[in-house]
Amino acid sequence: MKTRKPALKPRSVLLGAIVADILLFLSAGLLAIALTGRFPFSGVYSSPFGVIRIGPKPTIWVALFVLSALARITLRQEGGRISGLATHPTPVRLFLISLFMYNANGAQHGAVDTIATRFLPYSILKEGDFDLDEFRFLYAHGIPGYLIQSGGHLVSAYPPGPAILALPFFLLPVLGGVPPDFRLLTDVEKLAAAVITALSVALIFQIIRMLEGLKAALILSLIYAFATSSFSISSQALWQHGPSQLLLAASLYFLVRGLEKPGWVAFSGFTLGWAVLCRPTDLFIAIPLALYVLCEHRDQAVRFILLVLPSIIVMAIYNFRYFGSISRIDYDMGFFSGNGWATPFWEELSGILISPSRGLFIYSPIFLFAPLGIFLAWRRMEPPLLKYLSVAVVLVVTVYSKWIMWWGGWTFGPRLLADITPLLTLLLIPAFRRIEQHLTIRNGFYVLAGISIAIHRLGAFFPSNWNPDVEGRLWSWSDGQLINSIRVPLSKVTGRYYPIDIPSMEIVIDKTSFRVGEEASITLTLHAGRNPVPSDAYLKFNGAHKG
Repeated sequence: MKTRKPALKPRSVLLGAIVADILLFLSAGLLAIALTGRFPFSGVYSSPFGVIRIGPKPTIWVALFVLSALARITLRQEGGRISGLATHPTPVRLFLISLFMYNANGAQHGAVDTIATRFLPYSILKEGDFDLDEFRFLYAHGIPGYLIQSGGHLVSAYPPGPAILALPFFLLPVLGGVPPDFRLLTDVEKLAAAVITALSVALIFQIIRMLEGLKAALILSLIYAFATSSFSISSQALWQHGPSQLLLAASLYFLVRGLEKPGWVAFSGFTLGWAVLCRPTDLFIAIPLALYVLCEHRDQAVRFILLVLPSIIVMAIYNFRYFGSISRIDYDMGFFSGNGWATPFWEELSGILISPSRGLFIYSPIFLFAPLGIFLAWRRMEPPLLKYLSVAVVLVVTVYSKWIMWWGGWTFGPRLLADITPLLTLLLIPAFRRIEQHLTIRNGFYVLAGISIAIHRLGAFFPSNWNPDVEGRLWSWSDGQLINSIRVPLSKVTGRYYPIDIPSMEIVIDKTSFRVGEEASITLTLHAGRNPVPSDAYLKFNGAHKG
């Protein structure tokens, strides 16, 4: 019997694959050069499509790299069929698509919370320490809230874990001699956050594929990537959440691999420990998962505990060096050491679940199916791991419902619950299996997924300077964050419906035309809206003189 030879790829496909390989190599090189801050082609160029500005900003080079990688995959692995990217999803493809979308807005959307984490990797690589004393421009006008003065040093008011995880991304800027106050570091921060979050998407895809199959893995991982705070928060700046989500996703990967090969279970101890170092409140996730290991995989308990030790040692050394005690945690923002626990439980619980400007079920209504998944996880023959995940989710939500800062400060949506989105996504698996059997419910599921994606796209592309400190606004629909965020694209398209928190500027010139050298009187009126924080206004004049 003759064996059928595989069909040869057309010459055009092979030629295209070679071109894609070359583009991938070049784009990777250009991205690496851009990260050094010494881009050789920086400048403004004219083209048939208008003026093109080229510089070291990594976003464009990340996009070029991702598109080149996808083109290479399409031509090398799919024989030129673009549809193959969707019909044959893999973790690498999900990573690249997520990375592209996370960078598509071309901007970094952080807050004061991320400033110290932006400069800490630079300090570790350049100075070999964890203090920020050398960045005098950060505290030239007083010590800001994101820094702590302790032991004669200024250190970050936030955990050091995210900065440690982001070290590889800052290596080229430091080697390239990029000054710490250069704008490029903000772009590097965004790149690190986007890559870290996209890696968590790839892990979530792989986990769900092992548990439920390819279709569920593709749909639910896309929901995790774009219908949650992963899109609007974690991927946009070096908050604690992106590194936390990646390490929690890695822990879940090891635990799920352990269902078939128990030896993998112990490795989750290493990643869970580092997750807590990135975000101390992950302790409320680590405890139920540690109990899962102790109850369901006792033979792995010793190795699990030994692998937790490195993160404990690092935390103890850091605390002793900068705070004088291995158990003192000054970077918890008062969560563990403060007294802000007297808030009404039911009021704050409803706030983090259904309030118009912070509710999980408002910003990610797709998670309305999560309670069904939790119910089915306890009623049906599901892996015991899902039960422990549900306990962790309930524990985290309960803890935040008693904290005075349940609304999470200046941010977009339910930021504080971003860390449990990997858990909530896995808890959708039992519900997804049931949903697929009913047409009406299935349609509703996809509608809610689409709404969730649209909402978090607003947060990623059109964040408004909405201020939650004005009394009553967290519970206001007409004056809430979602309406303000919708106003941003509307104002850009129509020139009306400006977000009330973004200062508007009115300029009146006393002449309709004037010659070069003539004086003109300009009246500037700045309407600050309801934002009580002072805003800087800048005027930029562009002019040309011929002859």
